Amino acid sequence: SVHERMTELGVDHHWEDYGPGGHTWEMWERDLHQTLPQQLAHANANPPTPEAFSHTTIDRSYDIFDYRVSMDRVALEFSRLQVHGPTSFAVEGSGTAYVTTAPVLEPGTPYDVTVDGNVVTRRRSDSSGRLNLAIDLGAPHLLQQHTAAADLVGRGLRRAEVSLQPVSHLL
Repeated sequence: SVHERMTELGVDHHWEDYGPGGHTWEMWERDLHQTLPQQLAHANANPPTPEAFSHTTIDRSYDIFDYRVSMDRVALEFSRLQVHGPTSFAVEGSGTAYVTTAPVLEPGTPYDVTVDGNVVTRRRSDSSGRLNLAIDLGAPHLLQQHTAAADLVGRGLRRAEVSLQPVSHLL
Protein backbone atom coordinates (compact mmCIF):
# COMPACT_ATOMS: atom_id res chain seq x y z
CA SER A 1 0.00 0.00 0.00
CA VAL A 2 1.01 3.64 -0.32
CA HIS A 3 1.04 3.92 3.48
CA GLU A 4 3.51 1.04 3.83
CA ARG A 5 5.80 2.44 1.12
CA MET A 6 5.80 5.94 2.66
CA THR A 7 6.61 4.39 6.04
CA GLU A 8 9.52 2.46 4.46
CA LEU A 9 10.85 5.68 2.94
CA GLY A 10 10.50 7.62 6.18
CA VAL A 11 7.98 10.07 4.69
CA ASP A 12 5.99 11.93 7.34
CA HIS A 13 2.30 11.35 6.64
CA HIS A 14 -1.06 10.68 8.28
CA TRP A 15 -2.81 7.35 7.81
CA GLU A 16 -6.27 6.46 8.99
CA ASP A 17 -7.53 2.95 8.34
CA TYR A 18 -11.31 3.01 7.77
CA GLY A 19 -11.53 -0.77 7.65
CA PRO A 20 -13.54 -2.51 4.94
CA GLY A 21 -15.82 -0.44 2.79
CA GLY A 22 -15.74 2.23 0.14
CA HIS A 23 -15.33 5.95 -0.11
CA THR A 24 -18.59 7.57 0.90
CA TRP A 25 -19.49 11.24 0.72
CA GLU A 26 -19.72 11.38 4.51
CA MET A 27 -16.11 10.15 4.89
CA TRP A 28 -14.90 12.53 2.17
CA GLU A 29 -16.66 15.53 3.69
CA ARG A 30 -15.39 14.78 7.21
CA ASP A 31 -11.79 14.30 6.02
CA LEU A 32 -11.93 17.44 3.92
CA HIS A 33 -12.99 19.50 6.92
CA GLN A 34 -10.18 17.95 8.98
CA THR A 35 -7.37 18.30 6.44
CA LEU A 36 -8.18 21.31 4.26
CA PRO A 37 -6.81 23.91 6.73
CA GLN A 38 -3.44 22.09 6.89
CA GLN A 39 -3.33 21.65 3.12
CA LEU A 40 -4.05 25.33 2.52
CA ALA A 41 -1.46 26.40 5.09
CA HIS A 42 1.13 24.22 3.37
CA ALA A 43 0.17 25.52 -0.09
CA ASN A 44 0.37 29.13 1.07
CA ALA A 45 3.68 28.74 2.91
CA ASN A 46 6.59 30.55 1.32
CA PRO A 47 9.19 27.91 0.59
CA PRO A 48 12.82 28.99 0.92
CA THR A 49 14.53 30.09 -2.27
CA PRO A 50 16.45 27.10 -3.60
CA GLU A 51 20.16 27.48 -4.31
CA ALA A 52 19.59 26.58 -7.97
CA PHE A 53 16.50 26.15 -10.18
CA SER A 54 15.23 26.62 -13.72
CA HIS A 55 11.86 28.06 -14.77
CA THR A 56 10.46 28.21 -18.31
CA THR A 57 7.25 30.05 -19.14
CA ILE A 58 5.31 31.73 -21.92
CA ASP A 59 4.22 34.54 -19.56
CA ARG A 60 5.68 38.00 -20.17
CA SER A 61 6.07 38.61 -16.43
CA TYR A 62 6.47 36.16 -13.60
CA ASP A 63 7.66 35.76 -10.01
CA ILE A 64 9.46 32.58 -9.01
CA PHE A 65 11.23 31.94 -5.69
CA ASP A 66 11.54 35.69 -4.97
CA TYR A 67 12.98 36.46 -8.43
CA ARG A 68 10.90 38.75 -10.65
CA VAL A 69 11.20 38.72 -14.42
CA SER A 70 9.46 40.89 -16.99
CA MET A 71 10.13 40.41 -20.70
CA ASP A 72 9.90 43.39 -23.06
CA ARG A 73 9.20 41.55 -26.30
CA VAL A 74 6.82 41.65 -29.24
CA ALA A 75 6.03 38.04 -30.12
CA LEU A 76 4.64 35.27 -27.99
CA GLU A 77 7.56 33.03 -27.04
CA PHE A 78 9.04 31.16 -24.13
CA SER A 79 11.60 32.64 -21.78
CA ARG A 80 13.72 30.88 -19.21
CA LEU A 81 15.34 31.90 -15.94
CA GLN A 82 18.03 29.50 -14.75
CA VAL A 83 19.50 30.36 -11.36
CA HIS A 84 22.88 28.72 -10.70
CA GLY A 85 23.38 30.26 -7.23
CA PRO A 86 22.89 33.55 -5.36
CA THR A 87 25.31 35.46 -7.63
CA SER A 88 24.86 33.68 -10.96
CA PHE A 89 21.94 33.16 -13.33
CA ALA A 90 21.06 32.91 -17.00
CA VAL A 91 18.06 34.35 -18.79
CA GLU A 92 16.86 33.30 -22.22
CA GLY A 93 14.48 35.00 -24.64
CA SER A 94 14.46 37.99 -26.96
CA GLY A 95 14.12 41.72 -26.37
CA THR A 96 14.96 42.94 -22.88
CA ALA A 97 14.60 40.91 -19.70
CA TYR A 98 14.05 43.00 -16.58
CA VAL A 99 15.21 40.83 -13.68
CA THR A 100 14.94 41.58 -9.98
CA THR A 101 17.05 39.16 -7.99
CA ALA A 102 15.86 37.41 -4.86
CA PRO A 103 16.84 39.20 -1.62
CA VAL A 104 19.98 37.08 -1.18
CA LEU A 105 22.71 39.69 -1.69
CA GLU A 106 24.40 41.86 0.91
CA PRO A 107 22.16 44.95 1.29
CA GLY A 108 23.64 48.26 0.14
CA THR A 109 26.66 46.61 -1.49
CA PRO A 110 27.94 47.56 -4.96
CA TYR A 111 28.14 44.68 -7.45
CA ASP A 112 29.84 44.41 -10.82
CA VAL A 113 27.31 42.90 -13.20
CA THR A 114 28.93 40.66 -15.81
CA VAL A 115 26.97 39.46 -18.83
CA ASP A 116 28.55 36.75 -20.97
CA GLY A 117 31.96 37.45 -19.43
CA ASN A 118 31.90 41.25 -19.90
CA VAL A 119 31.36 43.69 -17.04
CA VAL A 120 28.48 45.82 -18.24
CA THR A 121 27.52 47.87 -15.21
CA ARG A 122 27.94 48.40 -11.50
CA ARG A 123 24.82 48.40 -9.34
CA ARG A 124 24.21 48.73 -5.62
CA SER A 125 21.84 46.24 -4.01
CA ASP A 126 18.83 47.76 -2.30
CA SER A 127 18.08 47.61 1.43
CA SER A 128 16.58 44.12 1.06
CA GLY A 129 19.56 42.71 -0.88
CA ARG A 130 18.04 42.81 -4.38
CA LEU A 131 19.41 44.07 -7.69
CA ASN A 132 17.21 45.37 -10.51
CA LEU A 133 18.78 44.61 -13.88
CA ALA A 134 17.93 45.09 -17.55
CA ILE A 135 19.47 42.30 -19.65
CA ASP A 136 19.69 42.85 -23.42
CA LEU A 137 18.71 39.71 -25.31
CA GLY A 138 18.91 41.25 -28.77
CA ALA A 139 16.15 42.54 -30.99
CA PRO A 140 12.74 41.23 -30.00
CA HIS A 141 11.36 38.64 -32.40
CA LEU A 142 8.40 39.69 -34.49
CA LEU A 143 6.96 36.21 -35.11
CA GLN A 144 5.40 33.90 -32.56
CA GLN A 145 7.69 31.05 -31.55
CA HIS A 146 6.98 27.55 -32.92
CA THR A 147 4.96 28.70 -35.93
CA ALA A 148 5.64 27.82 -39.56
CA ALA A 149 6.66 31.43 -40.33
CA ALA A 150 9.09 31.58 -37.38
CA ASP A 151 10.54 28.19 -38.33
CA LEU A 152 11.16 29.46 -41.88
CA VAL A 153 13.33 32.35 -40.69
CA GLY A 154 15.15 30.04 -38.28
CA ARG A 155 15.27 32.32 -35.27
CA GLY A 156 16.42 31.21 -31.86
CA LEU A 157 16.32 32.62 -28.38
CA ARG A 158 19.37 34.35 -26.96
CA ARG A 159 20.83 33.18 -23.67
CA ALA A 160 22.71 35.61 -21.43
CA GLU A 161 24.85 34.34 -18.55
CA VAL A 162 24.89 36.85 -15.69
CA SER A 163 27.21 36.91 -12.69
CA LEU A 164 27.31 39.35 -9.80
CA GLN A 165 30.57 40.15 -8.02
CA PRO A 166 30.66 42.34 -4.91
CA VAL A 167 33.07 45.23 -5.38
CA SER A 168 35.83 45.15 -2.79
CA HIS A 169 36.89 48.50 -1.44
CA LEU A 170 40.65 48.98 -1.32
CA LEU A 171 42.06 51.61 1.03
